[in-house]
Amino acid sequence: MRKGGGAQKGAAFERWTCMQLSRVVDPHGKETHFWRSAQSGGRATIQKRKGINNVAQAGDVVCITQHPKALEFSKQFYIECKHVKDLNIDTSVLKGRGLLKQFWAKACVEARESGKLPMLIARQNIFGTLLILNNHGETALRLMGYLEYLPMLSTRMMQRGRNGHVFFFWFSAICGGKEFKS
Repeated sequence: MRKGGGAQKGAAFERWTCMQLSRVVDPHGKETHFWRSAQSGGRATIQKRKGINNVAQAGDVVCITQHPKALEFSKQFYIECKHVKDLNIDTSVLKGRGLLKQFWAKACVEARESGKLPMLIARQNIFGTLLILNNHGETALRLMGYLEYLPMLSTRMMQRGRNGHVFFFWFSAICGGKEFKS
């Protein structure tokens, strides 16, 4: 990959995720209910250092409209997106260490600071998109009516202190069983 290509790949993945989530909350409406947060969450981080808790722009994806379902989704979840060459899925799931585990741990900490539930949407090259949630996130997504499928995997290895489970779904599980074309 050429220099700077990783940032472009991540930004493109965030834009794709925003369109997918917009279609989830409003299947026949706009594709612009969600968009990338300012500086991909960096603005909220900078403000946090100054003592300002900007939960509206925490995470990679935020709600930018007044659509009730999109607002509810955004208030519930801290959404982090990652698209990398290799997530180290096997090491993360089986041994509780690796890149995916690091991404999940960081998302959990930042979600807790924002008063939201962590949601990690991750993809590695030549692999499907994963939706990763904890117990509370899985329950909330089901109660909101967006999750009808069972998880493909559940592990305790990625959860801090090993209390509770981390659930893995194909991202298409919240998209009615398919991912929308861009």
